[in-house]
Amino acid sequence: MSNLRPRQLPLFRWNLADGILQPHYEGFQSIVQGAWVDYLNLPAKDRAQFSPTARANCVHSFMVFRARAYFMRIPKAYETTSFGQILFGINGEILIRFKKLKKNRMSSNYPTPHAVDFAAQLNLPGIEPAARVTVGYILNKTQTEINAILVTYCVGKRIVWTIDIDEPIAQVNIVPYPTRTLTKPRVRAKNVKKKKKNDEK
Repeated sequence: MSNLRPRQLPLFRWNLADGILQPHYEGFQSIVQGAWVDYLNLPAKDRAQFSPTARANCVHSFMVFRARAYFMRIPKAYETTSFGQILFGINGEILIRFKKLKKNRMSSNYPTPHAVDFAAQLNLPGIEPAARVTVGYILNKTQTEINAILVTYCVGKRIVWTIDIDEPIAQVNIVPYPTRTLTKPRVRAKNVKKKKKNDEK
């Protein structure tokens, strides 16, 4: 039995990521904002019973549902999973997950061995060797509205770069619900609108 640790994937620089993701920033805004609207449209008496974790899980489910509708229209985009985590691939170069982020722009994950290796950008069996990024949202102090929508790229517990793609909800076209299942081809992708970038490390 080999005790060799899996190889780490090459560092994914923000300018390369921006070139791949730029055509999709508007779509990402729509997915996240639309999911939040879906949550707000639930009866107030039901929302009042949600814990922060239950609310995040609910919004996540809405984001995944809307992401399927979006990526269904993108040539050669596909859906895959890793230990139950739903990911969306573009061009065989990047894997995207949708998450709630903390104020420090990191996501919360229970540190299972797989979660730790996944976050460390290690080349793992069953997952194509593509960079893993998170499209996430940060809520305001009162947890009543979205403060920011970001793309983040982390290696372990270190944020390498973030791209701020936030837009006011009034300027976002909400992605409609999917009407068929997103198929899972094998790999490659596609171009629209640039947002701000943060620092590169």
